[in-house]
Amino acid sequence: EEEKREGGGGGGDAPGDGEDVKTEIVDGVARVNGDKTYQAQIYVPRQGVTHRPGQKPVTLCIRGPSRASKQDCEGDADKLLDAYKEGGIKKVREVRTVLNKDAGRGGW
Repeated sequence: EEEKREGGGGGGDAPGDGEDVKTEIVDGVARVNGDKTYQAQIYVPRQGVTHRPGQKPVTLCIRGPSRASKQDCEGDADKLLDAYKEGGIKKVREVRTVLNKDAGRGGW
């Protein structure tokens, strides 16, 4: 089950308006006890890529931590999108690290 949201964008490390960005909530890996988990993902334009006419844009997927609640993942997706609008891919990675630490996972 996936839940998708379109955002606005610019590319790479530059802040964007989110136009070329997409976030979604996907099913995560089930916990050992069988409980479902969910994960927020954001797809952002890859920096430094030259597009040829008709070529599909190259995107980078950055994932948030696994969560037991879909609602928590929706909050993660919003934070990742806001981070992209504020500071591009670099800011998204910083926010992902904070989210992972808050969820009890080490940073990457």
